[in-house]
Amino acid sequence: MPPIRGVHKGQKRYGELQKAYSRAWRNLSAAERSQFVSYNHWRASDAGKAVKRNFDAAFSGSNTANPG
Repeated sequence: MPPIRGVHKGQKRYGELQKAYSRAWRNLSAAERSQFVSYNHWRASDAGKAVKRNFDAAFSGSNTANPG
């Protein structure tokens, strides 16, 4: 079995994005959640897309000091 060398940049970013979605979903009230059929429908909505836009802005800003 080859040695594990860690995760590449894309894996870390994907994991952090999923955590951001999860935190935002958990922070919604029951009334807000009831407006959506499921978690995946919420992610595809404007509210879910706003989480991704905010994440992209924050993530790209944090990686400017360490490109590549």
